[in-house]
Amino acid sequence: MKKIYLLASAALISFAANAQNAPLGQGVILSKRAMPLKSTNAQRLACPDTAGAGLISLTSGSPEFLPEFAPTGQVLQFGYLGGGYVYGNTVDSRLKTCAQGYSNLNGATLHVTDVLSLFAAKERDAAGSLTSKVTFKLYPMAANRSCNVNAGAVNVTTLNWPGPGTTASASGDLLYDNIDTTFLTFNVVAFPSEPTFTGDFAIAMETAGLAAGDTVGLLCDDINSAADLDFAFNYIGGTFNKWMVTDNVFSSAGTGEVDNNIAMFPVICSGPGTGIDEFVYGMKMNAYPNPAADKTTIEYTLEKNSNAVRLLIIDQAGRVVVDNKYNDQAAGTYKVKIETISLASGVYFYQLRSDSGVVTSKFSVAK
Repeated sequence: MKKIYLLASAALISFAANAQNAPLGQGVILSKRAMPLKSTNAQRLACPDTAGAGLISLTSGSPEFLPEFAPTGQVLQFGYLGGGYVYGNTVDSRLKTCAQGYSNLNGATLHVTDVLSLFAAKERDAAGSLTSKVTFKLYPMAANRSCNVNAGAVNVTTLNWPGPGTTASASGDLLYDNIDTTFLTFNVVAFPSEPTFTGDFAIAMETAGLAAGDTVGLLCDDINSAADLDFAFNYIGGTFNKWMVTDNVFSSAGTGEVDNNIAMFPVICSGPGTGIDEFVYGMKMNAYPNPAADKTTIEYTLEKNSNAVRLLIIDQAGRVVVDNKYNDQAAGTYKVKIETISLASGVYFYQLRSDSGVVTSKFSVAK
């Protein structure tokens, strides 16, 4: 386990770029809540995402994506001493961008279509602005792009750890006024392009576009939930101007390391469009027609005999609108007709679950 040096006092420490023996600041746990788990078998969060929450092999082999979000079932509203949020913007003008990396363990070819985020809070201290916004960006991960602990000491100078690459592959905006902070309600940002990754990638949230006085904070999982993967980052401006592993430069409530993950999740498919056309966790699927009017057909293929097979349709707010339980199914191809006439126009996620994992993609309803 890495050591994070504690703050000498409750005040934020400000120091020069060559300081090596103290974190940049202190996180404050403002609240902790239980994340509902889907079942005693899976013990996974029912999220419409395909990496981070739920996408992990339950019975056969190793996971294909890391990290797993909220493995303990606990999530935090993680503030920053003095004001603001570690994973958002703070009273410290250097702290405006955070990122969550994902490890694509098997090198699958992935297209990222959307990012789903969970916000813990937002505050407005000044007059409203219609243009106040946050921006989500996708980056390929690259070697030696962030600072991590070095020889047991906090490191704020040497780029010695993977981090977001130099150029974003896609970006999308979310207006402040449209941010929903309802617990476990997803904020969906679609990317106009679907960048392809065969390696690790990261989702970043920039808050530089917020109007003065607007503050936002993302939900995160509990302290020590990340198993030292060190894929949560903050971009530190000012004299630093570089990515740093959050665990390297922040303490958690003044005691110990942070070691947690940020609630930003990619929606992925394995081919252009809105389907998964190669096996991921022994499953692939597609929806047609897409967009749908009165009905759509979800066709999925199981590579092997599977248990606890389940098909869900989830709206953009994270509500399950269809829940079909099939239990045991033999290897093969299945077609399920979904009536969409009663669904409002918009984007929906279809999620296939089995004892091997979870895959999710999206379709739209247009009337």
